Amino acid sequence: MRVTVFRVPSSSSALSSALSIALALGACAGPPLAVPDADRLDASQRDAYRAALAAWIVGDAEATRAQLAALIAIEPWYVPAHTLEQDALAALGERRPMLVRYRAEVAAHPGDAARVLLAGRLADDPAELVPAAGNGEREPSAREVAYRRAHRLDPASPWPTIALSFELNRAALAIFERSVELADRGYPDDASAERGRAERLHEESRVLAEQVVAEYPALAEAHAGAAEMLMTRGSALGERDTLLHALGLAERAAELDPANPARFVLIARIRRQLIDDPGAEVALRRALELDDDDPDLLAGLGRVLLDLGRPEQARDALRRARRERPRDLEINVDLGVAEQRMGDLDAAVQRLEWAAGLDASDPRPLEALALVEMERGDRASARRALREYLLRGGEDRAWAAATLEELAAEDASFSGAP
Repeated sequence: MRVTVFRVPSSSSALSSALSIALALGACAGPPLAVPDADRLDASQRDAYRAALAAWIVGDAEATRAQLAALIAIEPWYVPAHTLEQDALAALGERRPMLVRYRAEVAAHPGDAARVLLAGRLADDPAELVPAAGNGEREPSAREVAYRRAHRLDPASPWPTIALSFELNRAALAIFERSVELADRGYPDDASAERGRAERLHEESRVLAEQVVAEYPALAEAHAGAAEMLMTRGSALGERDTLLHALGLAERAAELDPANPARFVLIARIRRQLIDDPGAEVALRRALELDDDDPDLLAGLGRVLLDLGRPEQARDALRRARRERPRDLEINVDLGVAEQRMGDLDAAVQRLEWAAGLDASDPRPLEALALVEMERGDRASARRALREYLLRGGEDRAWAAATLEELAAEDASFSGAP
């Protein structure tokens, strides 16, 4: 359920954990966290699910697992509890035992859609679940195979439909990106064929998403899943109307589940695609009201504030994010950019040089560092950064090479060379 990268709380005491969960539950004010498929649960079970989700939102995986114990035992399986437990166990490094357990469950209950679905959710590559024979066009992922099987077993359940729509959408995006690469390499026929495959998968994903929204209009996950699918399509194909449709669905998910920060994160992502940074800021600040120290939310807000031309506020948000994840490369690069835009070039250089040492294969700090060094007038350092950027495989190779040539020409001019 949690959409941000899991983080370990600075304090794991029972008291601090309980207080954090109470705050996330909104025990004193505001609406409670929504419970999907709530009619299946009694009052105590609904409270347990809310407590588990609240623990997950504040980053306490152990508490999440503890709160779910009674819900995991429900038969037929209550899928939302199992997905939340899977995420918590994965964060605790217990993914492999989970996979063994769920495979055994599928072997014992091969006709149970929930078990097939949840085992498939743990598959990261085709070796983990044997894929079905291809259709002559592509090899389906292990997850897709499992999700299709679960959907056939229980087409009335929303969970296989949502999962299959998401997986088909993911596959469509990967194929679309491959089509662009083929076109760039001069293979227009192959690119066209790949684009057609992506379009067909997108369409199948869209039909499934719209189906589950129509059949479960009060289910926030249905609206959010459809919004995710349409956002991916709209951004990949440049379809503004599709993005606007996605935004409407995401806003409906937030109306149905206003205590969950993930709903507002999705709105922010779509508004960023719509080039609506003020709207993205509003959504991220709403999410932070619900989870005020999440480093991903703070980092996202920092990037939005940079684009809005408010580097001082961006720096403050990014510093808070960095306190949670001091070695996060992207946070440090953005913080260096904020310092540059505030005019503190020496601090920016120091920050970006340190960030460049975090991952010797990542070119992003070097691009920003080259720009800062040029602004400082240190042409030799700028050239070194650009050369390292190229060595690390930076994407904007044409820009880097052209800038190196310009710097060399200017240096030659300064030295009086012909």
